[in-house]
Amino acid sequence: MIQPRAELYAAFVNTHSGEVVRHALSNFHRIHLKITDSQIVLYWICKNGLILKQWVRNRVFEVHKFTTISVWRVCKSAHMIADIGIRR
Repeated sequence: MIQPRAELYAAFVNTHSGEVVRHALSNFHRIHLKITDSQIVLYWICKNGLILKQWVRNRVFEVHKFTTISVWRVCKSAHMIADIGIRR
């Protein structure tokens, strides 16, 4: 259960950093897309009514404050550019 929580925290950080960029570049920022390689995290974000543990629920709530479900996508881990540094 540690890995999905780490992926959720990465989505949480992605959401907050994206919000900072959106405010800083508000004149140029039109659309955004959030990508994760964890299907569990995408499930947690998309299923708002789930009964989740408190830590997970709080992170999902924070993600929902700044994004909508429609901007979230999942990609294969092999294609995730953020993971290039940890691949063999």
